[in-house]
Amino acid sequence: MPQSVTSTGLVLKTRNYREQDRWIDILTPEYGRLTCLAKGVRKITSRRGSALQPASRISFHWISLGETKLLTEVRLEESLLPSQSELTVLIDISAILEIIHRISLEEIEQHSLFSAAEEILRYIHQNAEQYHRGQVRQALFNLLAQQGIEAPASAPAGSVSELVEVLLGHPVRSFAYLRV
Repeated sequence: MPQSVTSTGLVLKTRNYREQDRWIDILTPEYGRLTCLAKGVRKITSRRGSALQPASRISFHWISLGETKLLTEVRLEESLLPSQSELTVLIDISAILEIIHRISLEEIEQHSLFSAAEEILRYIHQNAEQYHRGQVRQALFNLLAQQGIEAPASAPAGSVSELVEVLLGHPVRSFAYLRV
């Protein structure tokens, strides 16, 4: 693995670390899923913090320090979160990001997964007011088929998060506390 890299990626997940840092899981076409440490992004004066939100398409530079990858530069290219939408749309996006995180491989080229994930999120972003869950479900099934995962025949017809729960075999962690 190279020591210093500039790439484009899709932020899948973030986790707070210590007082001012955050671990960021990023899906890239060239390197698959990377887990990078972003130092100081939780500071109120951080310029990089807003770019490192889930469903953001970013350009970034990272350096390898042994096992740790350290983000040094980040630029937001596009946020794929709808600016105004219902909570169900955000729950669906979160569930989609979680399943992409689960099926992506670390440090292995994954161009098809990256482009399929970006296509699904872009569709939801552009059609947030009236997107069709059936199309999102079909796109998820296609994405899984590309990765060699067969969707279960007994997939529920409800929300995307219910579908993801069946596929993962456990409840979706994202926004679980928001369900009634």
